[in-house]
Amino acid sequence: MKECLKKTILIVHPFTSEKILYSTIKNRGYKIITLITPLDINWIKHCYPILEKFSDYTLHISGKISTDIAVIKQLLSKENLALTGVINAFDYSTEYADALANHFLSTDIDLEYSHARCNKFLTNAMLERAQIRCIRSILIKSENEILEKEHIIKDMNFPLIIKPTNLSAARNNVMIAYDFTSATCIINKLFATKNIFNDQAITDVIVQEYIQGEEWVVNTASYNGKHHIAGIFKYRKSKNRLLEILSLDGKEDRLFIKNLIEYNLACLNALKVNYGITHNELIVDEKGIPYLIEINNRLSGVELPMLSSKCYGTDEISMFLDLLENKKTQEFNLTSIFAHSKILGLSNFYNKDATTINLEGISSQHEVIMFRPGIVDISGDQGNDLFLKISAGLWLLNEHRDTLNKDVDLLFAREKNGSLFN
Repeated sequence: MKECLKKTILIVHPFTSEKILYSTIKNRGYKIITLITPLDINWIKHCYPILEKFSDYTLHISGKISTDIAVIKQLLSKENLALTGVINAFDYSTEYADALANHFLSTDIDLEYSHARCNKFLTNAMLERAQIRCIRSILIKSENEILEKEHIIKDMNFPLIIKPTNLSAARNNVMIAYDFTSATCIINKLFATKNIFNDQAITDVIVQEYIQGEEWVVNTASYNGKHHIAGIFKYRKSKNRLLEILSLDGKEDRLFIKNLIEYNLACLNALKVNYGITHNELIVDEKGIPYLIEINNRLSGVELPMLSSKCYGTDEISMFLDLLENKKTQEFNLTSIFAHSKILGLSNFYNKDATTINLEGISSQHEVIMFRPGIVDISGDQGNDLFLKISAGLWLLNEHRDTLNKDVDLLFAREKNGSLFN
């Protein structure tokens, strides 16, 4: 009697929120294949305990589609596996993961757009082509181009955001220029810098007008070109260093949220996203008008899917698996909130040798997700990854928003007076 094929998920480049990613997939009865390329090795060391516990097969491969397909095919055949879905877990592998999905699952993804979504300038160009509102931007590819495009840069509204066109996650190498002289210095500095994610020289820089406002996140799961909202979050990457899971409890404008979602969906359609999980970052200006910062073709980090599940009753991983299995999923309802949550980045200004965090009197459910007490905050240093600066990461969860906010205020007060780290 022929053995039944075992349903299998292929994870490309594990990097973010790996614990909930792997555990959710395993709890749904899937086998897991993990792909690791030479570029991944240094970045995913923190994932190894998770891989050892949950990944059924881990392939160390070249990262070249032409050769890797044969290796994956051989494993599927040998182990009697039926590939059900492909999940990309890191931005730079979007085109690679989509090519695998096209080959094994016949998803018909337009790889030109997969490539463009990894590049902030090309993303904007695609939006402009589709007549979707976007941030005014120009591309600089060399030091000579700075002078060639001087009149264009000076015609933009300062201050300007300057960053690499790709792999600038969590503010890595993202800088602000207040005049043409500082813009020139920043661009030259970036061209002399290697990207920390791939150790390659930065060759393309995007210059964008700075939009004053609030940053938001909309997470989605997409299948056959239909997009499903998995969570909405208010981001504060610098001010107070926190991220808030938002609920509509009368304090937010529902029309604003509706417009935010509609704009995000228009961007996804314009960029031909039709399969997979996306973590979309937007900036909303002081008039309430949203602009896309970037589409990250991966799940969100810092345990957001887990907190989304606890607050909203669903998350992008569960929704995507629902779509693979049933072609439908539980629709997101922002008014059905089970809890409120915030993620904090905390700094150790006083005691580098601390071994614990003072959480006495914190009534909210909480968990430390990062602890590096020897790290001292250097938030005044532009261009550095925020999460390389903080001493501890902590999430809080509470049914009552007011109680949650009191706990947050207490933690920041302890950080300020030096009683947070012991």
